[in-house]
Amino acid sequence: MSKYSEHDKLKAISDKSQTCGEFLNWLKDDQGLSFARWFDKRYICAECGEVPEEEIRTSGVRRFHKNNNERCDGDVEYVSAGFQPDTRGVTELLASFFEINQRKIEDEKCAMFDECRAANP
Repeated sequence: MSKYSEHDKLKAISDKSQTCGEFLNWLKDDQGLSFARWFDKRYICAECGEVPEEEIRTSGVRRFHKNNNERCDGDVEYVSAGFQPDTRGVTELLASFFEINQRKIEDEKCAMFDECRAANP
């Protein structure tokens, strides 16, 4: 195993990942399918993203939330339970399935570039 452990994991599953990725792209692009997933009811802040229900406050008809006791001025929208489009891309889905940490991959790439620059001033 090299000092780039996440890249080692990626290399070990690359054949399977490639096949799965081609299949997912075929479903999306050639068959016209969209991915969706089930969400329970939730509140989404335009500024902060998803917000726990206990942080929601109302003022008239407007919803806002308190984050660490500070009011955020982003509008909060209630989203009822149901299927919603899944906006994750194929790469993100595959990384999740194969337990590849994309942040570590990026950090290792930067380390590789730094190593190359140091070796070739």
